[in-house]
Amino acid sequence: MGHYRGYTEEDFTRLLEVLSKVKGRFLLSSYPSEVLSQYVAKHGWTSNEIEMRKSAGGGTKTKVLTMNYSSPNAQQLKLFIKCTIRFRKMHNSFLGL
Repeated sequence: MGHYRGYTEEDFTRLLEVLSKVKGRFLLSSYPSEVLSQYVAKHGWTSNEIEMRKSAGGGTKTKVLTMNYSSPNAQQLKLFIKCTIRFRKMHNSFLGL
């Protein structure tokens, strides 16, 4: 699933199943997948694809933001992704990954 090592489609499906039972709001940042598309259609979630520059090697990648509430505007979504990427880099650096 995307570039996450050790993260299987079964893991992703379990995550989506848990999210389908959430009573509050959620916002999931992931990559395009057929499993995700099925859950979005089944549960009436909102999904937005955003083209992002890769941090290494150049080129672009597609991120998918999925939520169970009305979609914020594109500028808010891009800011969320940038913050998420920055946090992940700091977290991985802290863990020595």
